[in-house]
Amino acid sequence: MGYTGKKKRDYQLAFVNKRKAEWIKSKGGKCVKCGSTSNLEVDHKDQSDKTFNPRDIWSRSEEVRKRELKNCQVMCESCHEKKTALQNSKTGEAAIIACGTPEKFEFGCRCFECREEHVFSWRDSNKSDTI
Repeated sequence: MGYTGKKKRDYQLAFVNKRKAEWIKSKGGKCVKCGSTSNLEVDHKDQSDKTFNPRDIWSRSEEVRKRELKNCQVMCESCHEKKTALQNSKTGEAAIIACGTPEKFEFGCRCFECREEHVFSWRDSNKSDTI
């Protein structure tokens, strides 16, 4: 019988993190902008070619992953956020989304505040109205 509950989530998270770490390592393991090796993220070079949110890439088939990751590069969290803010300011979108909001989590931030807000939002949306 397969994993369930926390054990299943832990297995899936380890699986996804391993795939992501392998890809980042294959791309040199550092930010293309500043050379940092900390807090590395996947960045779509051209947002218009974006098919998947980076967090959704890792569970896809190898063929789909390769096709999507051709348009991606490795950036540290800081450089990635600056690049995104600059792109958004050119398109008229809000330049910076505050941490601790569902929107920031949806854009890929995994800081403590964003993870915590995501959990609270998820719990609220899954509460039953019946007793």
